[in-house]
Amino acid sequence: GMERMWDGITNVDNNIYYIQNGNEILPYFTIDMGVKAKLSRFRMWQRVDYMFALHNPKLFEWYGTNDATVAADAENLSWENNPAWIKIMDGESNKPSGLPAGAPLTQEDALYGRAGEEFEFPLDAPPVRYLRFKLRSTWSGSPGVHIGELTFWGQIEK
Repeated sequence: GMERMWDGITNVDNNIYYIQNGNEILPYFTIDMGVKAKLSRFRMWQRVDYMFALHNPKLFEWYGTNDATVAADAENLSWENNPAWIKIMDGESNKPSGLPAGAPLTQEDALYGRAGEEFEFPLDAPPVRYLRFKLRSTWSGSPGVHIGELTFWGQIEK
């Protein structure tokens, strides 16, 4: 379940959020942070036994909104055309060695992956309560996704 992405447990292979392979569209999911926040950065842990491989995200996007009704609608496949969803950032996972997917991990790759990969949100990203993750591609090119853990930092808006 989704709660595995913020349970504080990292680098345990089966403690992941997993949207199964075999989808006709690339997966996306929505997170209600419970507060409106100006996000500064986040860290994402991969599924440790498949680091920089399989369904771990390679390219992805984050969108945000403050509209609860819009955030709750997960069935509308043209949601990206709704101006209430603001694209916050594009992200790309990078293997420190630069070796291609499927190549053996170097010690640097393994240490980097186990620490979680950190990304910065753009300074001009608006404060939002709801985040939507959209997969663009995985390290294997599959239409499934798994994420071990997500941690966000920022300033809560009052």
